[in-house]
Formats: sequence, C-alpha cells, structure tokens
Amino acid sequence: MKRAFLAIAMLAVFASPSFSIQVQGKQSGQWTLARSPYIVTGDITILAGTTLEIERGVVVKFVSQYAISVRGILLAKGSENNPIVFTSLRDRDYFAMTVPDGETPQGDDWNGIAFQGAAAGGELQNVIIRYARNPLMIAGANPTLNSVQILDCYAADSGSTFAPEA
Repeated sequence: MKRAFLAIAMLAVFASPSFSIQVQGKQSGQWTLARSPYIVTGDITILAGTTLEIERGVVVKFVSQYAISVRGILLAKGSENNPIVFTSLRDRDYFAMTVPDGETPQGDDWNGIAFQGAAAGGELQNVIIRYARNPLMIAGANPTLNSVQILDCYAADSGSTFAPEA
C-alpha cells in the first residue's frame, strides 16, 4: 500500500505542468530546455539592445492572444531532431498535460512573432510555429530564417497589432 501511494505521488509530480515557467513582459537571457515548457501569460517584448536565446527543444505555449515582439535579438536555434516550438496552450502534441479539458487548438490562438525595427534581428532555425493568427511578421528588421515551419495557422492582416513602442 505504501509503495502504491509513493508511485501515485511521483506520477502526480511528473505529470503536472508545475515544472513549467510562466513568462510575460520584457525578456532577455536564456530560456532553457530544463524549464520547458514556457507558458506565455502576457505579451513578450525583447527590447533593443537585449538578447533572448532559446535552447533547442524548448516548447513555448501561449495561453491567449499574446505575442512576442522582437525589437532586439531573438536567437532560437533548434535542430532537426530537437526543434523549438511556439504553439497554443491547447496543442496536445506538446506537453499535453498543460491542455485544459475539452480544449481544442484553433489557428488563431495566439498572435505570433514580430521582428520590428532596424535593431531587431537574430535567427530562427529549425523552429515550428503553430496555431498563430500572424505567425511571423518582419517590419524593417533582418532576422535569419532557416527551416521555419508554419503549421495550422490563420494568417490575417494584423493592422496595428504589433505597433512600435513609443
């Protein structure tokens, strides 16, 4: 009986999304695979003069209509066998335990990644973007894109969705 309880307790710890980290606001530094998945609970901004590096294999899940606005440098370099994934919280293909019961992903669950302005850049390599309204926008920036897959998305004219900060 004691062993069964211990096994159930361990399963509950490893099956819960409590190992993930919630992020929003200004971001820089490094997002590591050990802390994945990253759950985006508000808009993310990478300011000019700062860098956010995302390790290969990291999964970034968006709770709602949030976006990543890149005004600095975003380095997201996955590999063929270990891509970096940006997707909806509802996506059961990645960390299914984060998906609320009865929820199904839609092609516009989050707002996408926008590179804005001359200071914006970086590299997206072996990256998968899923279920975004505006998966990838580039305005006056020059990021390097290599093996970026855009899947299950609804691309729309965003208008002022990613207006530059004053």
